[in-house]
Amino acid sequence: LQRTDCIILTRAGGTEPLHPDVAGIVSKAGIPVFRAAHQFKDLIRPEGNHLLEQNVLHGKKVCAFCGIAQPASFKKLLIEAGSEVMSFMEFPDHYAYDERDLEDLKKYFLKFHADYWITTEKDAMRLEAHPEFLKTVCILRVEMEIKPSVPSFEDFILKRLNAVTGQ
Repeated sequence: LQRTDCIILTRAGGTEPLHPDVAGIVSKAGIPVFRAAHQFKDLIRPEGNHLLEQNVLHGKKVCAFCGIAQPASFKKLLIEAGSEVMSFMEFPDHYAYDERDLEDLKKYFLKFHADYWITTEKDAMRLEAHPEFLKTVCILRVEMEIKPSVPSFEDFILKRLNAVTGQ
């Protein structure tokens, strides 16, 4: 903790208090705690980089797949956007998709007559070797938002920068 400037709790958009033991330690050490939440940024189609807003999913049928550590968080974003998740395929984190996987996904998703096939930005990077398949999929981009606090995260950063630069 001696070298800790601050703590950022990710996927912690709520206002629930810190565990008393943790709160006591960070308070005693004078370490500010900030909370951040992951949120839907937009959808992107690889060909032409056409961006779609979150509201385009409202009431739409989607099939989604991912190979990330917390697939439930991806599914939650789709549901919060108002989509009807017809199918959600989970693969292991860092999964290396092959042609057979992609053919199986296509066959499976076609059964649902979905409006959109969606994956994560991380998965899209692993699909670059399969450009024809990638052209059929929307990529959900996520951004992290640091929640308002006192002091603000921005004020904290400015104070640290001023301390380092001697201003």
